Amino acid sequence: MHNSLFLLLLCACGASATPDTPPPSTTGLRGTIGNKPFVARSALVTDVNTTRQLSAPCDAEQLEEAKTRSEWFRTHPEAWSTCGSTRNGPKVLASQIAIYEREVTCEEARATGGRIAENEHAIAIDLTGVWPPAPNTRLRSHAEDIEARSDHVEASFRDYRPSDGNGGYYAFGTVTIVEASPKDGVLAVDLADAEGESKARGTVRVTVCP
Repeated sequence: MHNSLFLLLLCACGASATPDTPPPSTTGLRGTIGNKPFVARSALVTDVNTTRQLSAPCDAEQLEEAKTRSEWFRTHPEAWSTCGSTRNGPKVLASQIAIYEREVTCEEARATGGRIAENEHAIAIDLTGVWPPAPNTRLRSHAEDIEARSDHVEASFRDYRPSDGNGGYYAFGTVTIVEASPKDGVLAVDLADAEGESKARGTVRVTVCP
């Protein structure tokens, strides 16, 4: 009788100590940048919901101004369709996300303007859209069929090497915002460059800088 009671209490205690749903892993973002290992140590969202004005085709007055500034442009009518200006362009909200291979604080990011040090690596993500977005928002990076005003990301691998003037590479793929709030969030990243020198995959928790 006493042994049965003891076993019953032991089982009950063991069950209560086990969480129903384990928290998602947020420490698994790793890969290579410039053929060098990259492991994410911190991630920040800065310039949150900044208003940005996109480029739009030049109106007649702007086109004439462009012709005046450039003799080549004036004498090459086939190039006139490339004239663009932000004067009449649509406005969107945008934020900047940076993923670092070391611990970086909001104060340091503000002081450096987001620049990385020599031979340091990072992932930069330019987010067009409102922060925080809906859970599990999946956005493509540098997709050619994305309309500029729609929600999307433009990601890049940062690899600052003054010796050869290299600043980084376009990063193609997806960024999924698994969860987000005004203070933080979790990203699932699956990115690679066109040359195969850089790639990153996994999840990372981001802190939103005030």
